[in-house]
Amino acid sequence: MVSKDVCLAKFVFVSLSIISIQLVAPVSSAKILFIPVNFHSHVLYFSRLAADLADLGHVTRVVAPSSCRVPDFVAQLESDGNFSYVTYATGEPLANSRQMLEREMRYALSSSVWNRFTLMRKDFEDHFEVDCSRLLQDDKVMQQIRVGGYQFAVMDRYNTNCYFAVPYSLGIPYGILSTSWYAWSYRVPRFPSFCSSLGYTDRMTFSQRLTTFVFEMFLLQTMQHRRTTNYVERLIPDRPSPDVELLQQATSLWFFLEHTAVSYALPQMPNTVAVGDIMAERPRKPLPHQLEEFMSASNDGIIVVSFGSNVDLIPRDVVRKFCDALCDRRNRLRVIWKTNNTKLCPSVEERVMFVPWIPQNDLLADTRVQMFISHGGLNSIVESVYHAKPLIIFPVSSDQPTNAGAAEYRGFAIRMDIADFSSESLLSNIDRLLTDPTYKRNVDLASAVLRDRRDTPAQRVSAMIDHVIKYGDRHLRTGAFELSALQLMMFDIFVALVAVSIVVLLAVILICCCAYRIYCRSCCSRSKTKTE
Repeated sequence: MVSKDVCLAKFVFVSLSIISIQLVAPVSSAKILFIPVNFHSHVLYFSRLAADLADLGHVTRVVAPSSCRVPDFVAQLESDGNFSYVTYATGEPLANSRQMLEREMRYALSSSVWNRFTLMRKDFEDHFEVDCSRLLQDDKVMQQIRVGGYQFAVMDRYNTNCYFAVPYSLGIPYGILSTSWYAWSYRVPRFPSFCSSLGYTDRMTFSQRLTTFVFEMFLLQTMQHRRTTNYVERLIPDRPSPDVELLQQATSLWFFLEHTAVSYALPQMPNTVAVGDIMAERPRKPLPHQLEEFMSASNDGIIVVSFGSNVDLIPRDVVRKFCDALCDRRNRLRVIWKTNNTKLCPSVEERVMFVPWIPQNDLLADTRVQMFISHGGLNSIVESVYHAKPLIIFPVSSDQPTNAGAAEYRGFAIRMDIADFSSESLLSNIDRLLTDPTYKRNVDLASAVLRDRRDTPAQRVSAMIDHVIKYGDRHLRTGAFELSALQLMMFDIFVALVAVSIVVLLAVILICCCAYRIYCRSCCSRSKTKTE
């Protein structure tokens, strides 16, 4: 009898323990929707995060434009049941089109900040709205979204209010996965005084700070207030239809593609998470036979060259400089150059190999690779630093100038201007990376910092999403959301101080003038008295 009571007591104790654990434990599995815009790189990052979250037990779905390149790991993951990848029909991706690549090259070759702004802002928002309209018109995909029971959505910062209307209509919280450009405009205190999108370091001169401030505060802000169609009214006509800025400010979480090993040290808020290392620590696979054979013939090492899709649009006179430097006899290293144009250098030597595609992570992990010449995309820099390979960076557009500035400031890269360099300067910088031990020490340090992490980006994101699903986001949002952009920048305070200073100055001037007049009258009256 006693034993039965003891068993019953144990059973009750264990049952209550399990219940209490379930009550306080974080959400172990959430249904999460991912909607990237029509960029190859964005679809890659979104898919990688979704796949990693699926490995942690979440159920994730990526809804991607059909014209974007499907990441190579997607097919291997869809069979596990937690991860799914669906597409909706779109036309040619503007961001990856020849038209946009040509514009980006003009951006890189331009020395005018204002000309760069004109090139950057053109067409993007309208093109994304066209893509989003096609998503909303895809009844099959939209039905899957409506009945999917999603608890959280991850959106793209480049999304118009059309895309943001999707989670808003579902009544679920959402986050943004993007670079941290103009984060201060969404109430994250990263001001233009030390956080620039123009490629300056975080230690700017007055003129650089002024240029960045004007560029970001007065010009790029206009991009957020352009005409947008109210798609919210189509999906939920009975609810108010906020503009794109309000929809973006309603974001619960920001997942920033940055890491202190390769970026600047920047302020974080309770609702921001750094996930710039999301593409780091990927398993290395054996190299293709052709590459392995080419690399094995090298006695001094390998240079990997990749400029993304931009290389095929680089002007011929610029390409000639690269060819002259890389094929020069003074360069002892063999070169693997990613390009679709196998005749990029007409009289190329056998030490240079042109390939349309490279397994970049696997190449950079190889000890025979000595350095990486790149356009400075975040993924390229993270992979290169993770494998402790110094870089020479020729930034073209987007976040690349900022990435290049940070890499050079950290001391593991040399930044060069694609619009103003010579083959001799490139050859000299290759020799610097090989002979100056400072670069190797710095990249080893950055690699150690990047590798020394207590958790993965997916684990950080999972914990915050679980938290928001359980408790909401109100306690994570600062009072800055109640302020306008001008108030956040303390314009009203500075204007008030200037106004008070002007009033005080005018009062002092007025008092001085009055005193002077009184003095003059007094002097005149004395002189008249003496005369009389």
